[in-house]
Amino acid sequence: MLTKDTGNTALEKEAIARLAELYKTMFQLDNARAILLDLAKEYQQGEKLAEINDNI
Repeated sequence: MLTKDTGNTALEKEAIARLAELYKTMFQLDNARAILLDLAKEYQQGEKLAEINDNI
């Protein structure tokens, strides 16, 4: 949320890298990047998903 508010792209990239590592650990996945890209695509295209996440 901080990156959304500040537009700090360096922090955004760090958060994405951390999230990818967490996904790899949690789900024992080697393709966490693909999953995150798919999730980002769904977030951008699905207004309801964006609305739910933005209101958390």
